[in-house]
Amino acid sequence: MLDSIEIAKLAGVSRGTVSKVLNNYPNISEKTRQKVLEVVKANNYIPNSNAQALAGKANSVIGIFIYEKNYEASIRVNNGKNFEYFVDFIDACMEEAFLYKHQVLVDVIEDEIGEARIEKFFKSGNIAGGIFIGLNQESTFIKKLMEKDCKIALIDYRKDLEGHKKNNTTFLINIKDYEASYKITQKVLGTGARKILYIAGDEEKLTGVERKRGYLQCLKDNNIAIDENLIISSNFEKADSYVKIKEFFKNNIEIDGVISANDSMAYSFLDVVQELNIKERFKDIPIWGYDNLKYSFIQGIKTVAPKFNEAAIEAIKSLIIDGYGKDSSKKIDVRLIEKLEDYLNS
Repeated sequence: MLDSIEIAKLAGVSRGTVSKVLNNYPNISEKTRQKVLEVVKANNYIPNSNAQALAGKANSVIGIFIYEKNYEASIRVNNGKNFEYFVDFIDACMEEAFLYKHQVLVDVIEDEIGEARIEKFFKSGNIAGGIFIGLNQESTFIKKLMEKDCKIALIDYRKDLEGHKKNNTTFLINIKDYEASYKITQKVLGTGARKILYIAGDEEKLTGVERKRGYLQCLKDNNIAIDENLIISSNFEKADSYVKIKEFFKNNIEIDGVISANDSMAYSFLDVVQELNIKERFKDIPIWGYDNLKYSFIQGIKTVAPKFNEAAIEAIKSLIIDGYGKDSSKKIDVRLIEKLEDYLNS
């Protein structure tokens, strides 16, 4: 029986094209598709699914692996609301993968046990590639996958792979977090605010680092001294930020603007203000979050919407299409949600 290499020669195409035709990829011309199918039919060719599975391809499964500490506890306490940030991204990945006849597996990594579980997926060939989001920048697990040439797409990881093994199986897709944070800080300064409270996220993650960096650089460029008393260090989680914001208010520090590294912590600010019965005091100050969660704008929080559709398309294509996106990392833009029109179109 002929193999895929011989089928490719008879059809006058590459072996990869034969694979794409048999897996119903959409970016193949009808003429090429018909030519390959005619050769397949004439030679009674049946793909060796076991061999493909060993190569991690025939199953056509892309894994989306989300780092979220204490996820089980989050589910029990607040129905997993800290996870809302990832929902739009997962949905967009599923839509894009469907176009390429691939399925999506979603798993949450809480700790090393979760990492060991994911490593088994790669070893067994149960997945064609993996998308990782919410990464710690010093993750030894990710470095391990890189060294093994596992096909992975990293969302908001390092801006480059300096110090890591460089290969053709690791792809970087990063959101323009620094640029967005700089821009919204400039907007808050434009209202006349000078004492801007910044609620920082987890700085072991690139999102936490870049969003804080944008805030600090914008203040510096506007000749405004950095006041460490106006920076609350949190971890992106609502519960942790709530406690720290409440503690902040005990110091009676004056503020005239708020920027939070995500919407969940901005919610905490509103909750504390409500509990302390000081809503009137802050009703006219600008409050910005990040991530465009469902009810942020309705609650009076202006926010930043990462273009997750674009990030999902880049991640899925980089794992499925040979040669796609290997030259450099991708930078994904954002939209500012500051008017009703922005919200309705988001």
